[in-house]
Amino acid sequence: MSIIETDPSLALQAAEVARLKADTDLDALGLGDRVFDSVPQNAAFPYIKIGEHVVTPDDSPCGSLTEILSTVRVYSRKPGRVECKRFAERLRFRLTKESGFAVTGYRMVLGYCDGYTIEEHSDGLTHQAILEFRYRLEPVGP
Repeated sequence: MSIIETDPSLALQAAEVARLKADTDLDALGLGDRVFDSVPQNAAFPYIKIGEHVVTPDDSPCGSLTEILSTVRVYSRKPGRVECKRFAERLRFRLTKESGFAVTGYRMVLGYCDGYTIEEHSDGLTHQAILEFRYRLEPVGP
């Protein structure tokens, strides 16, 4: 059994990257294949970074459940924050349980976006959307 199959945060990270890379609507908005969990130094804008996970296991005699708070960031250099907002609105729905988002090896008990903020970096060029997602995952199978 691989670590991805036993660590819900690694399985979630892999699922987030795969889901967003396969999204043709994001591609149509100008993203291309720029979804990263480790951003290369020469990454072109715009791009999405699968960010931090806060993991809270809740194991009991009745079963195992893990809550994961996941941060996804969108970076853009288009003026006016419009591009960041378009991507944020798309991501807000694509990574939810209701949209059919799934994590291999886990039953998604809960999966939704807590909200997002748009910030301007100190360079005056870069904008960042910071989306916060909340998941509760339960392992399935043997």
